[in-house]
Amino acid sequence: RLNMKKNRILWMFAILMLVIGMSSCSSDDEDVAVYDDNPTTLDGTWYLVKANFGWGGIRDYEAGDVTVCFYPNQTVQVETKEVKVFMATGTYSYKVIDTQTNKYDGTVFTTINLGGQQCTYWFEDGMMVLDYGMAYDGPGYYFKKKLQ
Repeated sequence: RLNMKKNRILWMFAILMLVIGMSSCSSDDEDVAVYDDNPTTLDGTWYLVKANFGWGGIRDYEAGDVTVCFYPNQTVQVETKEVKVFMATGTYSYKVIDTQTNKYDGTVFTTINLGGQQCTYWFEDGMMVLDYGMAYDGPGYYFKKKLQ
């Protein structure tokens, strides 16, 4: 009887250790993105978090699916895991065309030429919204800025 109790206690201990061991191992801790809550400049690393494709629907993205780095020398490095989500992986140039301020709410809209296409960006709710201005059915991209 004493041996049966010892065996039962050993089995329960082994099962408990197995459960604890399985629950403590997680690969989610590897590269967690920390975002800037109030971005004010274009320069830096941005992660696509959402794209509004108009009639094509809205899609959410994980940090690293599409990474866009804007540099002060007016170049942009794009890295994407999917073809044609935003822009193909590569290096592009950008040029500021115009900046305007909405007189009603103070939002600053900046029009740029990005890789040969004209678009407008502004900052809203801790994100940069990049819009290609194709009415409501065109693409709109929402990026969060990575803290350096």
